[in-house]
Amino acid sequence: MAEQAPEQEGTAYRRSVRPYLLVTLAAIAVVMVLFNRVADVLRPPCENMIIDRVDSPSGEHQAVLFDRNCGATSGFSSQVSVIRSGTELPDQAGNVFVAVKGEDAVAAPWGGPMVSIEWTTNESLVIRHDARARISSSREALDGVTVETATIAEQF
Repeated sequence: MAEQAPEQEGTAYRRSVRPYLLVTLAAIAVVMVLFNRVADVLRPPCENMIIDRVDSPSGEHQAVLFDRNCGATSGFSSQVSVIRSGTELPDQAGNVFVAVKGEDAVAAPWGGPMVSIEWTTNESLVIRHDARARISSSREALDGVTVETATIAEQF
């Protein structure tokens, strides 16, 4: 039997290993996809509970105050979205304001910090919230609407 040159041995080895490597990578990819599918099934879906809807004076927009519940691992929140009138509240976090109950914040009946919404003009929304709440997201404007936040130290 003739000996193979070192280059030929390496090439033969790579050819013999390549199918196993491809099968292993394909198996890892399948496992990762299955893991993500199982995680999606086990992760509780988030649910928005609408607390208040206030139309802008012109009726063009609506401010929606809601609590977003994403299961036992998420805390209580008070969130606000500005949407066009006649549209549904999207299944997502508030697009202009999100507050979670801080240690000393006053809990509203829904569990999140106390928050109120009020239109002052067609293009201006005021969000009042407990000063002790922890604000995790706040925008100053959206879709032509100016958003102002104000803290209130005392209980509502």
